Amino acid sequence: MKLFPSQLDTKSEEYKKRRSNFLRLLSELNLREKEIREPSAEAVKKLAKRGKYPAREKIRRILDPGSEPLEIGLFAAWNMYQDIPGGYPSAGTIVQIGRVSGKLAVIVANDPLVKSGAWVEITCKKNLRA
Repeated sequence: MKLFPSQLDTKSEEYKKRRSNFLRLLSELNLREKEIREPSAEAVKKLAKRGKYPAREKIRRILDPGSEPLEIGLFAAWNMYQDIPGGYPSAGTIVQIGRVSGKLAVIVANDPLVKSGAWVEITCKKNLRA
């Protein structure tokens, strides 16, 4: 295969400026992802008292050991429902692709930690796309 040499000048000021901006944006994105994926310890504790698990934990238990799931729509509903305290992370439903009994499967789980699993318009759209 023919290789194409890079024209990128990694020593230029423009490159350094763009790289710095990219790393800042990536850091913001990672922070937002962490906020969405990690519910409050208090909410998880309340759920556990009722003998229930968060949606991502339920999915993890279904998947084959060592299966690396691919989550779809993690940022669905991001900044859409600012009038609702806490927002609507992942549109209140978790969609992942992973292996179950060796076969690829799409798994959809309502998240009881997001408004007790209640749906909004974007939740319906996300479920239809799954």
